[in-house]
Amino acid sequence: MDFKSALRLILPGKGALATCSPDSRSDEKCIAFTLIELLVVIAIISVIAAILFPVFAQAREKARAAMCVSNERQLGLAFMQYAQDCDEILPIGASGDYGGVFSGWAGPLFPYVKNEHVYQCPDDARGPLTRILNG
Repeated sequence: MDFKSALRLILPGKGALATCSPDSRSDEKCIAFTLIELLVVIAIISVIAAILFPVFAQAREKARAAMCVSNERQLGLAFMQYAQDCDEILPIGASGDYGGVFSGWAGPLFPYVKNEHVYQCPDDARGPLTRILNG
């Protein structure tokens, strides 16, 4: 079965899309979209997109906020684990070299979190992570 016969089954009595050829008779109707119909469809799609973009932005912001809360929870657990391992003493905030990774309290906590991205919230626009942790 070829394309024209398949279209005749779908559109009985109307002919196929090939009726738009220049040699077709004037009484046959041409099956095609007009420019106005295409512009209306494009306008509808753009309106739907304009409505949905803020919704996607809000969902992204909520995901970032949830990640910040998760990072804070992990840091809190790291503080508690450090205190449990070090006779209930919390890490001090003094500068020092803890294996060349981080200074301050972040260095002693790093073995408990094992992820440097925990120290920075995704919404924080202050720059690279090392500048935030080292001063």
